[in-house]
Amino acid sequence: MNAMKDESIVEALSDAGCSSEEIRAISQCCREGKTGKAQKLIEKCRRKKLDELHDQQRRIDCLDYLSYQLQKG
Repeated sequence: MNAMKDESIVEALSDAGCSSEEIRAISQCCREGKTGKAQKLIEKCRRKKLDELHDQQRRIDCLDYLSYQLQKG
């Protein structure tokens, strides 16, 4: 993998909120041509982000419910 492509991958992973450890591991797999392993690591990061999103949505739902209850009286 050339340096420009590696920089693009690192930037995309960083923009996606991946940890430095995740970025390092995925970048290394890409450099070594282990695209299958890189894809699995990317999917793991994606699942982690989706779980975090669902956790935040549950918290928002709790706040919405509390707000509704307060408005209801």
